[in-house]
Amino acid sequence: MEETNFDCLPDDLIIRIFKNVSTEDLCTIYHVSTRFRRLAYDRSLVRHSDFEQCYQTSSSAFTEYIKCNCSLIESLSLNHCYWLTGRCVETAVLKCKNLNKLYLLDVSISTKQLCRILSSISKLEALAFTVASVDEFDNNLNVSEPAQRTMYNIKHLTIHFKVGITPRTEPSISVQFIQKKNSFIEHCRELTSLHVMGHPNLGCGLPKLLLQPNVVKVSNLKNLKHLSLNYAIDPAARIFYYGTLMSVAKLHLKLKTVLNPSANFSSERNTDFWKNFWISQDDLEYLDLSNISLKNIFPTIFDPGVVKSSLVYLNISHTDSREVGMNLATLGHVCPNLQSLNLKNSQLVYLHSAAADQTENTLHQNFDIDGWTSLVSMCHKLVHLNISNIHIHQINVSKTFVTALTSLTGLKSLAVSPCCLRLQDSDSKDTEKGQGQSGKKHAASTVLVQYAKKRRIALSGNSSQAIPSTSSSSDLDPSETVEIPAQWKTGLQTLTEACPSISHLELLSAGLVRPIIHRGSIGLAPKPCVYIPCVESYALTDTELSYLGRLSNLQYLQLAGLPGIISGTFLSDLAKQCPHLRQLHLSYLGLTAHCIYTNQLCQAFQYFTSLIDLRIEHAYLSIDQLFCRSAVKCQSLQRFCVVSKNGSVDPAAVTDLMSKLPHLMVLQLFTDSTQTMCKKLKKTLKDMFQSSRPALSITIYPLFDQDTAYVMNKIPTKHLEELTIFSSKICQQPPGQSRVKA
Repeated sequence: MEETNFDCLPDDLIIRIFKNVSTEDLCTIYHVSTRFRRLAYDRSLVRHSDFEQCYQTSSSAFTEYIKCNCSLIESLSLNHCYWLTGRCVETAVLKCKNLNKLYLLDVSISTKQLCRILSSISKLEALAFTVASVDEFDNNLNVSEPAQRTMYNIKHLTIHFKVGITPRTEPSISVQFIQKKNSFIEHCRELTSLHVMGHPNLGCGLPKLLLQPNVVKVSNLKNLKHLSLNYAIDPAARIFYYGTLMSVAKLHLKLKTVLNPSANFSSERNTDFWKNFWISQDDLEYLDLSNISLKNIFPTIFDPGVVKSSLVYLNISHTDSREVGMNLATLGHVCPNLQSLNLKNSQLVYLHSAAADQTENTLHQNFDIDGWTSLVSMCHKLVHLNISNIHIHQINVSKTFVTALTSLTGLKSLAVSPCCLRLQDSDSKDTEKGQGQSGKKHAASTVLVQYAKKRRIALSGNSSQAIPSTSSSSDLDPSETVEIPAQWKTGLQTLTEACPSISHLELLSAGLVRPIIHRGSIGLAPKPCVYIPCVESYALTDTELSYLGRLSNLQYLQLAGLPGIISGTFLSDLAKQCPHLRQLHLSYLGLTAHCIYTNQLCQAFQYFTSLIDLRIEHAYLSIDQLFCRSAVKCQSLQRFCVVSKNGSVDPAAVTDLMSKLPHLMVLQLFTDSTQTMCKKLKKTLKDMFQSSRPALSITIYPLFDQDTAYVMNKIPTKHLEELTIFSSKICQQPPGQSRVKA
């Protein structure tokens, strides 16, 4: 009957419905009926085919899809389809003669296979690929004239370095540094964008070969508008990127995108060279200067007398801005049209003095509240903001901070430190100034009692399950609306009321100095966590976090370093009231010596109907029978990561979890379990589920084993970047550029 009713719909309406499903679902719909087979592969649906995150798509299903639609496909994304073999990818792509966009990041194809693809598809304008040896790719390209002709027309190029490393434990390391004269860039005559990506530094080795492109035909880069490097601290990628940047700077081009985190512009040797480069960049739209000292370049880039009206994205996180002669107010004046701003752990947010500059401890630095207020008032178009990893401990300052923050009513993404949202001291409700105020005290007390009852009912979602009141007042009408005095509202409550459109939120403690697995110059090799929460961060409790349920559009939430969490009662409210939540990251909540919110999380699992990513980091979290029996109720889960230095794993429970969660493709367990048990469990899971789950990726290993970094190096890049590594993701990249797409 349902099929008959569906058949009554016209073709164009069904096609419009199909536009909302993934390529993976189209492969399934294709086999439903003859009519669906015809409509599912309509040109408007398959013209731009994207297989990223299509974890259930097998090699045979992919091959069949390409066979049926090869003449219609113009854009094909196989980014992070690591389970497809190089031969399978090559055979399929060679059939798509009309391709003009091809994305092959983290796909295991050889440089010879890539050159054969380039030789066959002459219409390519956008290309993204991963390479283990640039030298080998150059050599293969230089002997293939058809491939060279294809490179002539490439306008958008992304190269991802995934270079083999030499262990640092070897007695001696031989690193060959080469200035390449015949690099592939010599064949790129129409480039408008070049994106260089490095593999996350695992702190476990160096590449044997470092190539710096010596661009002979610098004029080939005359059309370049976008140049970027991701934050990976990958020596191979960095030397290639900055070698190219030096060549670009000689052309005095006006770029729209310059993303170069961790650059060394402070060297006195090239000061004039870089000053001339930056002073000409008037048309910038996207700029990343994170993880550097701004002393020598900031005044040049942001001349107070020149407004950069085109700049919409700015990342100056982890920057040392002392002695730059600028502040937040000046930044707001120069960049009034910013839509995305990353100020995470930036010294620019503080008032600098001689005493403050002598210490690295931000607890003793004064937040520039006047500059912040001015910045927000001028940059009223801000919709993405990261101002985490900073401390504000003065109540009057944090009140002004929250007032300014909540004026940005269009915020969609926000990362902030919990201590910045504190609007009152813990004893402020019990203290009144002056004498002879008993009448006012009584009135205030009455309203507080009413407010407390109302809040208990509202947060429970059911008056019959409301938290028992400790008040003797019984004449309160449940239907009566109680106006909550503004001075008694919490920061998070005020924020969720003023900014209901927030879909991505991070509450990250500035006291979480160094998580176990994080980015940095020392690499991703696990190191003991450094976590020193400030007293003020304890103010954010379970009750306050229940206000997160007001963010009905919430899709991504990361909570890290919140010591005020006791039971985790907010988790069920969050799951029930945020039906679109897809990613949840929890790190160091509550007591450090005991994961006491586990029971509440287990109760909440059944209500997370859309959750696909779950990452939990806590020193004492164990994956036991109770946890796994509850987690199986979260049927949408696709990726699950646990980082727990003292945690344990129940193999039988984990096996049962995998069998009952058919969509779970990525499992990462870094605990205190033995290496023998980890390897045995991994083999068992691989043998049981690999054939039915093409993209299955299982990593189970002791957290602090000497080989853990090497085990992590084998994790597919997408999962390593998005799940394994602890990081703030708000404003790390320009809006809409989180993935390589045209």
